[in-house]
Amino acid sequence: MSKWTIGNNPLKKILMRLKFYLIISIMIPAFFFGHLALEKIIKGLVIKQINKAAPLIHDLERLALLAKLELSEEQIKHLRTITDFSIAGRYSEIKYNFYKKCTKEYTEKNLKIIKELFLCIEKKYQKK
Repeated sequence: MSKWTIGNNPLKKILMRLKFYLIISIMIPAFFFGHLALEKIIKGLVIKQINKAAPLIHDLERLALLAKLELSEEQIKHLRTITDFSIAGRYSEIKYNFYKKCTKEYTEKNLKIIKELFLCIEKKYQKK
């Protein structure tokens, strides 16, 4: 019976891995796709600004500069943070370190920021 107890045995490790994989499979893709949504809308503004294809980069701050977006320092700081979400979503060796940051509060806060930035940029997109 001792092999079925949860202590310092493989069952506990399996449960911990399940939690890790759940977070990896839900939260990290949510951040990745949030970054992707911002990247696409900003690249749309870049195309409107320079009349040619946007560069093949994922750096939201650089793209915002090319699009000549007028953003606050706080919004730019958020773009830098969100750019890191793209990296965490692409490279599996970084996912574990990112997973450790993904508390419920961190996730809710940053997904809210992504949504707010998207809506702000969308308004600018409609004006240009």
